[in-house]
Amino acid sequence: MYKPVLFILLFGCIIAANCQSPQLDLHLCKLQTGVFIKKEFNLINGDTVYKKFEKYLTTFEGNDSVLYLESFNANKSWTLLRYIVKGKERAAAGWQSEFDINGYKLIDRYCDIKAGDCNLVKKFSYYPNGNMMAALSYYNRKLNGNSYFYHNDGRLKNSIEYNKGELWNINAYYDQNGNILDQGTICDGTGMVYVYASTGKLISMRWYTAGKKVK
Repeated sequence: MYKPVLFILLFGCIIAANCQSPQLDLHLCKLQTGVFIKKEFNLINGDTVYKKFEKYLTTFEGNDSVLYLESFNANKSWTLLRYIVKGKERAAAGWQSEFDINGYKLIDRYCDIKAGDCNLVKKFSYYPNGNMMAALSYYNRKLNGNSYFYHNDGRLKNSIEYNKGELWNINAYYDQNGNILDQGTICDGTGMVYVYASTGKLISMRWYTAGKKVK
């Protein structure tokens, strides 16, 4: 269902003029172009430190009129949302993203405008050094499809396929040096799964049936 468009284009010229200020570090924004609706910031040692901002970008993608809306609130939330606009109404469509305060993506949520749901979700986690730890794919709040896990240095550790929350296939397995490890025998939820330390040492073997571990 479409919702009323909240931004007011009447203030576009005034806001656009403010955007030209050389004091603003526009690279902080996920939208590198567009118009600010609001902004609150401090200058600390010559650097821009944002407290809050909102900005939007309107564009055409194929036959669709698309609105991107970015919202930042220090220590609370950072989002980049995508809408299809029809007249004075809008509906979430495509990828909706959430970030942590440092700009690392935490969640991607896909809104299917035809189905009327946003059930496809990707979640991301990171090591303290900023490298990605895992990229997990969910559908209806259950692990589904391919998820990826990484070593601390950024190299791929393994690629695992889930089916409605159950472990289904292991597509790849590597040690911390990039050497290929035996993936086990699991196929479509049934078979042996090998579990390794990051060094490549085999820790345990687990049997799965229909995606569930057998004790």
